[in-house]
Amino acid sequence: MPCFEQQGWDVGEIPTREAFLANPQWLPTERVAEQAGADVKAGRIATMDEALYGVCAGPPDEVLYP
Repeated sequence: MPCFEQQGWDVGEIPTREAFLANPQWLPTERVAEQAGADVKAGRIATMDEALYGVCAGPPDEVLYP
């Protein structure tokens, strides 16, 4: 997850596709939210919304909702 890593946030070990499909428990947002919260408190980011939604652009709506 390069967009999180560019902020210096650790997403942990990224599972292989096969491992994730066998056990879809990897949720990097929980880990990133803790680190982003620390950045908000330190004043490096204005809000959690900016941290979680402004850092990584999601796929366009037409991809999510064909």
